[in-house]
Amino acid sequence: MCALTKKALLRLLTGILLVILGFSSVASLFNPIARFIVLLSDPASGFWSYTLDAKLDSESIVLPGLRGKVEVYYDVNGVPHVIAEYEEDAFRVIGWLHARDRFWQMDVMRRIGYGNLSALVGEAALGVDKFMRTLGYHVAVRESFRLVEELAREGDTWAQRALRALRAYAEGVNAWLEQTLREDRVPVEYRILGARPEPWRPEDSMAVAYVIIHGLGFKESDAKIALLAAAKGSWVLSLFLDVRDWLSNATIAGTEWRNYIDVFTDYMFRPAVPLAKPEDVIVLSDVHVVPERLSELISLSSDFSEPQQLRILSLILSGVFSNNWVIHGSRSATGYPLLANDPHLQLSVPPVWYEMSVEIKETKLWVHGVAFPGVPFIIIGRNQYVAFGYTNSMIDVVDFYYYVWSGDKYYYMGEWRNANTRLERILVRDPMGNYRVIEHRVLETVHGPVLEYKGLRMAVKTTTTMPSPIMVWAYRVMNARSVYDVLEAQQYFYAPIQNAIAADVEGNILYSPTGLIPVRTRLPILVLEAPEGTRLVVNTGFYPFNGSRGEGEWLGFMPFSEIPRLLNPPKGYVATANNYIAANYSYHGAPHNLQLYVCDRYRFQRIVELLEEKLANGAGLADMAEIQIDTVSLAARNFISLFRAIAPEKTFVFKGWDFNMLVDDYRPTIAFEWIRTVHDTLWSPVFEAAGLEPDYGCSGVRLELTEYMLREALEGNTWYLEKLGWSDIVGLVTQTYSKTMNKLRELYGTNDYREWLWGRKHQYAATHLLGGVIPWLNYEPLPAPGDPYTVNPSPETRLGEGVRAGPSVRFVADLDPNARVLALFQMPGGNSGNPFSKYYDNQYEPWARGLYHSAVPGKPRVIVAQLVFTPP
Repeated sequence: MCALTKKALLRLLTGILLVILGFSSVASLFNPIARFIVLLSDPASGFWSYTLDAKLDSESIVLPGLRGKVEVYYDVNGVPHVIAEYEEDAFRVIGWLHARDRFWQMDVMRRIGYGNLSALVGEAALGVDKFMRTLGYHVAVRESFRLVEELAREGDTWAQRALRALRAYAEGVNAWLEQTLREDRVPVEYRILGARPEPWRPEDSMAVAYVIIHGLGFKESDAKIALLAAAKGSWVLSLFLDVRDWLSNATIAGTEWRNYIDVFTDYMFRPAVPLAKPEDVIVLSDVHVVPERLSELISLSSDFSEPQQLRILSLILSGVFSNNWVIHGSRSATGYPLLANDPHLQLSVPPVWYEMSVEIKETKLWVHGVAFPGVPFIIIGRNQYVAFGYTNSMIDVVDFYYYVWSGDKYYYMGEWRNANTRLERILVRDPMGNYRVIEHRVLETVHGPVLEYKGLRMAVKTTTTMPSPIMVWAYRVMNARSVYDVLEAQQYFYAPIQNAIAADVEGNILYSPTGLIPVRTRLPILVLEAPEGTRLVVNTGFYPFNGSRGEGEWLGFMPFSEIPRLLNPPKGYVATANNYIAANYSYHGAPHNLQLYVCDRYRFQRIVELLEEKLANGAGLADMAEIQIDTVSLAARNFISLFRAIAPEKTFVFKGWDFNMLVDDYRPTIAFEWIRTVHDTLWSPVFEAAGLEPDYGCSGVRLELTEYMLREALEGNTWYLEKLGWSDIVGLVTQTYSKTMNKLRELYGTNDYREWLWGRKHQYAATHLLGGVIPWLNYEPLPAPGDPYTVNPSPETRLGEGVRAGPSVRFVADLDPNARVLALFQMPGGNSGNPFSKYYDNQYEPWARGLYHSAVPGKPRVIVAQLVFTPP
């Protein structure tokens, strides 16, 4: 038996104890006692057997299908460095490695994509399966893979190469799986469930991709704002529009983008998609009083407010915010570009990403970065030519439609139509391992599938369910030789829309949203209640459409040349943090709101503030890392300044504070709770009236809306505050201060506010899918610096509930080809999915502390294990 680390041994013993003590609750979900007897006692296939797989040992492995030898070197962080002569050999070995380290996670992700997770974990996932089947992701997966095959048959060399890679990857996964099943050494989660893993198909990688696409692209902001407006009035939407105009200077591209898109913008999307002509956009002449009929839809709220059945989905992938920026060599210390990216997603166990380094001699490629387990291609990282990264653009690609219904008939453009009916059969596994079939009925209108709740129905149309050759995009970018290759690859990328950035060793930097942007016609004019009386606004898709009247029909998609992008901008850098791209964008005179619902601007403004400071003297790689882990809160700075102006006697505790949200300081605790209490005091009654749970994230009511109202009130403009029931801002601030202090006394169990340290209650909570039943699968809680609005974010709804999202990987790159360190990385966890492995959580604590490790080509400096794969 291999030697275990103290942490792994403690996890093993704790796990056994928890299984014994918690047997009655575990059994209710997973069953029988014999399973646990084996897990506890059998040295060949029980808990103890997993300790044999926990250590990385050097070994030689015969892998069917290989043309030549492939060497894999593991570094001290448990990151594999794959060196192969032939490309398909490399992907075959990557499949084997992903499966060995993450097969459980891969299986869960593909099952969510197909809508058959219930067949593995039972009734708890039935709601997820119904939701994914309703939207039709399983159909999109199949059609997307056929699309790649079709492109390959038509001679698209990128599709041909990507397809070969997917097939080789699947063969590598199955080679590991066959050996594992033969030796009865399946991942521990299957032993707990008493389940058996199934083979991997090449199209299963597409299923994993569509789970990511859904998590990053499908938003219900339109429906939420409609419910809020229906409950309280159209002024809610006016407030969003006011704040957008107030923040028009906090944009990525501003107005300068039109002068810098003259390179590589003339090709069509491949395969062809319908492109919209701006002259065909029609604005309907009559006006609608908001909320019109939408008051009837309030009872739909359970479908649009993180419903119970979607908790598994949010556990796997949630969080839409991210940071990235790219700096031109003219403003760096080395004269070469710098790039930084940290996508913020759910803190899952194992982590969302798998880190690896790949060298392929056949294609003269070295690339280091992170991939989604189940997908063979590196999505964020760098090769020897180009670095690339992505954040969520928040561009609206989801529309909701309501109708006049009569049974299963709906009224559309002057006639009654029968809704199409689709019957989905879903397998549900019980604790004994038996299956039953659940029939799920789905209605579809001309606009898409219908989400139904208590007899009320809205159809949804979204690019996230379109068939897409996204795997070709991923393969193409991984092999890019310049920023122009990254731009060209976007023709294969349909959804979700991401802020792509890239930099190359030739000195170029690029910013470009990647994805299809719908262009709608038959746009209604909305009449909104506003401080000036009324306001007329064209609904370009940020509010549900009246489907019966034919509103919001999709003409097609914005031509590639019209999408705002920047190439080597004069400013010398581009930064994004899910903020406005171009606040008042119009499409050749036709109204087109690219975004209305974005994230709070605080991260973006702090990034720009720090970039300007660092770039004044020339910045380097270490400066980029320092910005990524910055925990100064502009939200705290702005609000405490407002509180000082309104009720100065309550702010003495913040004297001399630099607004750094450090774990060993009490002031972040008071500031966070006070600000959140003000925000919640104003908005929770609005959510309650709409039947919604409060949502203060990017798809809900942002904190900067409250900041705007307080600033306006200080100038004597209390119109919005009065709509929320407050005209006395002094009373609002002083009452919430008292409420805050009382809550913190109770939470911390002491009256001494100096003991209310931020890190005592504000802690990371990275969780496993089965961690609610078997807690030892989760990572240990760690103090979390920052707050929801810092560059290094740690979002938490209520203090003490745990930080469940954050930077899913931190990555910074130096494009100087002669640099000693080409990139820095860190993940919130480890590459191994084996809970007894040293590499299960080895990067978690360093990540929490803001540390990095370096990426260099070739063999790692320190090799902890070597795998040699050879053909039969």
